[in-house]
Amino acid sequence: MSVSIARGGPNEAVFRYRANDLFREPKIILGGRLFYASCLHSIVRLSLNVMSINTFSRGVTAADGLPINLDGLFVFKIESRFKKSLVTAAKIFKENTVDQIKAVCSEKMTYHEHTVIKSMAAEEIYRNPYSFSQKLYEVVAEDLASLGILVHYYIVLKVERAD
Repeated sequence: MSVSIARGGPNEAVFRYRANDLFREPKIILGGRLFYASCLHSIVRLSLNVMSINTFSRGVTAADGLPINLDGLFVFKIESRFKKSLVTAAKIFKENTVDQIKAVCSEKMTYHEHTVIKSMAAEEIYRNPYSFSQKLYEVVAEDLASLGILVHYYIVLKVERAD
């Protein structure tokens, strides 16, 4: 049996699970090192860096029947303040790369963006993009929290009528 060291960078969480037993709580290290025996443990790493996604909604019909184009910026990260959120994210995104995590979040974000656009009038979105951002933030933050993700903010970059 050989003992190894798993090192995590300053913005990385390292989880040590017992082999074939992912139901127990893992040992978690944030930006440090962790000893493990490769025959007894499995290691999972998650990046805790802030990630951003540009969203592009084209030709989505608002509540008043007008199609609009909307560009936005969505900034988020894996929640690291609470152990429960970290463990949830580790279970869900265990084998995923940062790009795959971004893809999952992008799909959820786009779905919620379309839903909120359809619930508001185009004039309201155009005149008060902050109100749109707030409604979208509330919905997305709650949904992504169930994945262990913390939403920092969402900004509307551009709103225009689709022709």
